[in-house]
Amino acid sequence: GDAGGTGDAGATDGGGDAGGGDAGATGGGNCPNNYDPMGAAGWTKTYSASFTWSGDTASSGTATETGLGPQTLVDGSSGYAYTDSISTSGESYAVTTYVGCDRDGDEGMFIVAWDGTYDGNMSGIPIAVDVNADLTPPRKYLPAGYQLGALGSWDYSYSLNLTYQMDTGAPTSSPYTIYGSYVEAGFTDLTLFDGTTVSAYKLVNTYTKNDGTTETNGYIEQYWVAGLGLVQETHVNMDTGATIASKVLTGYSGLTIMD
Repeated sequence: GDAGGTGDAGATDGGGDAGGGDAGATGGGNCPNNYDPMGAAGWTKTYSASFTWSGDTASSGTATETGLGPQTLVDGSSGYAYTDSISTSGESYAVTTYVGCDRDGDEGMFIVAWDGTYDGNMSGIPIAVDVNADLTPPRKYLPAGYQLGALGSWDYSYSLNLTYQMDTGAPTSSPYTIYGSYVEAGFTDLTLFDGTTVSAYKLVNTYTKNDGTTETNGYIEQYWVAGLGLVQETHVNMDTGATIASKVLTGYSGLTIMD
């Protein structure tokens, strides 16, 4: 989640499961559920996208998500992973996000950690940064399949432990405190890039991020589709009104829309 360095409020939490089971009337399965088909590896989704590291003005570009399937997570537990990358005119990132299920008695899908690289510029000087992060406790970003659409909302609060490593110099730790809430906004008909009309699960994540000196408020509006996962997303800085990141699906392979 959330592309290398915008603070992990969840802008790029996507992914996808070809499996799902029948544990619920809506989402199918428990974790992964049909709305983020993370159980399968090898699928790919492409998006038209925009992104800014600084939170100023986002540049447009393209994004890709690829499923890596089941993984052993950093804490030794079983989970899943997907890669998420974006390339714009001014900057790019490539991140692997690690997802776990059913944490501390709470059911659903959780972002546990992520790591990757960021390439851009600082005051006109090109920079390349390795970034890794873990979330304590992990952040729930989707309910269990049987709860999906009926849960209403849930709150979260966690410490994001970010470590940056430039080409030169020692690793730098940059901890954040992030808290907020997800609110289910029902199901809505959405027309995809190829003209297909699908029923999409709308979720709105409103958050506050604090790095110890500065507090930032934002919201992320997401649309999830059974069998495809995340198909559309907008991430806005509520303090400035600026769009930090956006994604709209433009293609996919290895996944099948589920009714």
